Amino acid sequence: MCSSDLPLGDMLVGLGADVHPPLFFLLARLLPPDPAWQRLPGVIFALASTVALDRLYLGASGGAGPDVLRGPRGARSSVPDRAGPETLAVSPASSGPGAPSSHPRAGSAADPDLRWRTLLLWALSPALLLYAPMARSYSLQVLLVLLAVAGLFRLQRGENGWALALAGLVPLAWTHYLPTLAIGSVALLRGNKQVRIATAIALVSLAPWAPEARDALTLWWQRAGGYLVSGNPIFEHVPRLGWWALTFTVGESSPGDALFGLVLALPFVLLAALRGSWRRPELPLVLLVALVGYVGVARWSSYPFVPARMLFLLPFFVIAVARGLGRTGTAALALLQLVAVGAWIDGSLLNRGYATPHREMAAAITPCDRLIVDTANSDDTALRRYLPPGCDVLAVADDASADAALAVVNGAPFWYWRNTHDVTDGVHARLETALSAEHVSQATLFGPYSGPERLLIDRKSTRLNSSHLVISYA
Repeated sequence: MCSSDLPLGDMLVGLGADVHPPLFFLLARLLPPDPAWQRLPGVIFALASTVALDRLYLGASGGAGPDVLRGPRGARSSVPDRAGPETLAVSPASSGPGAPSSHPRAGSAADPDLRWRTLLLWALSPALLLYAPMARSYSLQVLLVLLAVAGLFRLQRGENGWALALAGLVPLAWTHYLPTLAIGSVALLRGNKQVRIATAIALVSLAPWAPEARDALTLWWQRAGGYLVSGNPIFEHVPRLGWWALTFTVGESSPGDALFGLVLALPFVLLAALRGSWRRPELPLVLLVALVGYVGVARWSSYPFVPARMLFLLPFFVIAVARGLGRTGTAALALLQLVAVGAWIDGSLLNRGYATPHREMAAAITPCDRLIVDTANSDDTALRRYLPPGCDVLAVADDASADAALAVVNGAPFWYWRNTHDVTDGVHARLETALSAEHVSQATLFGPYSGPERLLIDRKSTRLNSSHLVISYA
């Protein structure tokens, strides 16, 4: 939203210094900078993704969908170990010895309810409903990946999938590097000549943005992976993978009182996904894409941001779960998802970070003559929108800016807004100690946490980064 307000040249320069290709931001400039308008494209792309999922992958005509092994004009393919995307959900699990028997079973081509089970879980997916309305490119990535994978699989079978493949891959390359490189690397490694040519065309199309893409890859290579909630780079994969699985399964925005119960369903859903994808011919390819994508995001982002970056794999996860669950299992999971999307956090479908009560905190900071803000651990953009005019804001991110703030705040009353989680080497802990030694203080804790979750919050040890302290000094 902020970038759409900038002049075009300044926006492109800013994106060049960041890690984002410009397509989504150029689309955002076509709309008014109002939050509702900026969120509208994400919703539209999510609806379009639903149509693409249904028509390209689930046999939208009502039939079981084409045979996974078919080739051009219905002939047997010369590459029988390649799966067709429009049959990822509805084709037989295998062929030859060990193939499923002739009677219908969950997940087989003769399973008439699979399409509707998949669409039900997709429509109620807490991850989709959380990230689609954001003014980000998440749902656009999902749509483009669905198109690209469908086209690439058709090319792999020797069919004409050029339009789908290029309609997905080329704009995907201009939207986000991660899914482009994840799918592109696997396509170049495992694809036939047509698949490799289509992938190469998409990568070459990014040539005008090549210097910026090179700089983004350099930043990624130099990145340390963000803060570590576990404190150990090896153990950190546990919360990263766990949070990813939780978000894709029952969501990260459910009420805190119900979250612990919902987590108990996680192993059963993951087992259903395993059952639904086991021995599938497309499974190795999906796992390779997931592995490349996870390596990319794990080096760049801390655990809360893994699900959003990997959202482009959500359709394939939902298909696997729907295939692994029968009618009863799907109904039970759908009920859990309904609980999750209830999200009784200020009546909004938001996870803890996005539900930070900026409006309430700004209302508490009154009168606001001078305010110190913690910009090392929080983005103060939303808070500033609600502050009264004339409030002098001092940003503190390191020792130098902390010393400067200490030199300014002498005499008159002032406020201090800080995150309870400090990723610095103690800058804000030292600053709060120094301020409290010279002034009378009163702190108020703000956070979107329920009673059980508050038991986990300890200002001295917590690593949760969604609670904030508003401290008044006199």
